[in-house]
Amino acid sequence: SKQPFLICLGHFANWDFCIKKANDLYPQVSIMYRKANNPIIDQIILDTRQSPTVQMIPKGVSGSRKLLNALKNKRSILMLIDQKMNEGIEVPFLGRPAMTANAIAKLSLQYNYPIVPIRVVRTQGSNFTVTIHPSIQYNPTGDNDADCYNIMLILNNLLGEWVKDKPSQWFWFHNRWK
Repeated sequence: SKQPFLICLGHFANWDFCIKKANDLYPQVSIMYRKANNPIIDQIILDTRQSPTVQMIPKGVSGSRKLLNALKNKRSILMLIDQKMNEGIEVPFLGRPAMTANAIAKLSLQYNYPIVPIRVVRTQGSNFTVTIHPSIQYNPTGDNDADCYNIMLILNNLLGEWVKDKPSQWFWFHNRWK
């Protein structure tokens, strides 16, 4: 539809394979990422992922202005949503309450961006299947807190199904739950 959208990913297989293919989906893409603690490593990440049409935006206060600018410029935004966020909202994930970042839901509701889940699965050797799912369907009620919770419940359930289907594909070392 040529409309910008929010790309929803989790840390599955070689998820960053999508970064190189992002422009096949939309001409201008911004990627939210967590800056590496080591500035040298962070620069390597930026050098390998950024391009003239792919912009890296660090999470947190320093990236907020860049994110708003990206939205104003109708860029699609790629977000990994399976990280624990202490300041997030509690939403079930794999049957247990998990602190969940709800930024993707807030952005979708505020800017009317559809959320498109993408799943990457390593099949054999260095071969992958990338599945671009239809955008999630959700009718806002006007209660922003409830709407954010319900959108994140849909997304956590989807990610949970992917984990159960191929648990060895989920690349996550941190404690996702309390």
